[in-house]
Amino acid sequence: MSLFAYLEERVRTELGGHWAAIGQLFSDHSILEELRSMAKDSDWYHFEPKAFDGRYLLRSSGGFEVYEQDRGVKLRTRLFATLPEAASHMFNSPGP
Repeated sequence: MSLFAYLEERVRTELGGHWAAIGQLFSDHSILEELRSMAKDSDWYHFEPKAFDGRYLLRSSGGFEVYEQDRGVKLRTRLFATLPEAASHMFNSPGP
């Protein structure tokens, strides 16, 4: 199962299909570890620093950061105090 398919299934079964509530899935930090373990370099979403284009959600010293990477350049980094806020932004906003 792809990372996105896994997330779609979790959103469907646990949140009734409401992507706007995806932050709730991230109230338990274990989902971040699950996503890290199943992520592939070809995925658009990344949870560890890499050299690939895509959207990133990473743990930082002050909480969590979300950014888009294009050709090795970080674009519009946003910092969040909590993982649910960062995940909600990552999966519900059109850009970082």
